[in-house]
Amino acid sequence: MKIILSLLLTLAPAATLAFNSLTEQATYFQSLYNNPPSHTAISKSKMFVEETRPKAVLKGVFYFGGTDNEKKQILSSGYQQLLCTEGFSQVYSVYTSVNKQITCNGRSLSYDHIGEAFVASDGGDKVSALMERIHGIIKANGSQGPIYLHCFYGVHASNTIAQMVLKQFCDISDSQALSNWDKVDLYDSLKEPGTSLQAEKILAFQPDPSLRLSAAEKAVVCY
Repeated sequence: MKIILSLLLTLAPAATLAFNSLTEQATYFQSLYNNPPSHTAISKSKMFVEETRPKAVLKGVFYFGGTDNEKKQILSSGYQQLLCTEGFSQVYSVYTSVNKQITCNGRSLSYDHIGEAFVASDGGDKVSALMERIHGIIKANGSQGPIYLHCFYGVHASNTIAQMVLKQFCDISDSQALSNWDKVDLYDSLKEPGTSLQAEKILAFQPDPSLRLSAAEKAVVCY
């Protein structure tokens, strides 16, 4: 676990936008992206080419989406620069292998591969390490920018991890997590047994008690 977390943090950004508090950070990113996890689906308003807008999971802390591109490539250079400029500290690609550093305005953004979640109580080692990274951003109280996670379309694999994040940090129920996932799956493009497998992953995940947030922290980042 510690080795994997170390790998995820290896390319930590040299500097990101700094805020005076977690509340200030959440408010800033809410002004940019406010499409909560229980709300319909990913915005159809595109960013670059056919890339989806970041969908909010934890305010100012964690977002997800997709390239929405049949070529299944990484995010365009324009999107990478946008995320860097707006203060994100980390981008993870679920499927496509990538390992690079993006710089902008004296800041930097790490872009790495993370892989899919597994049917496991911790979602698998990479997901477990991601939870620790998210927890660290929250505890940094405004000094570390948020994470953006994407898969190809932003409706399946990244959506599954997003529901695990909500179970971990916002105490949502299994039924709410499954409902959220279904609402994002607006394309109904993942057929059986794929859909059932994603549900199995969400249901198998169990929050780590050591990463639980205080009531005050949840009030800031959760919807």
